[in-house]
Amino acid sequence: MTNENLDLKKMITLYVSAGMYQEYQQQAKKTGRKTAELIRDAMDEFSKNNFHKKQKLDSLDFSNGIKLKAGAKDFLEDDWRSDFLDSGVKL
Repeated sequence: MTNENLDLKKMITLYVSAGMYQEYQQQAKKTGRKTAELIRDAMDEFSKNNFHKKQKLDSLDFSNGIKLKAGAKDFLEDDWRSDFLDSGVKL
């Protein structure tokens, strides 16, 4: 790893179970990679799958938990409501 690459990374201390670390060591030995590299890759993959996940609007369920405050007017008037419902979004 070059000094330039070190500038882009943050060193951390991470406690894992002995068994998990042993699994990473064995996999590193099999693949010819460093254990730390495998752990970084696993953390990157977890981040991509859990922190930066974007959902499509039609996959969201708006049927629960959306309530207007007392006295508030629904912005979805009748003509808007039909367009919204025709698009497949659940209200």
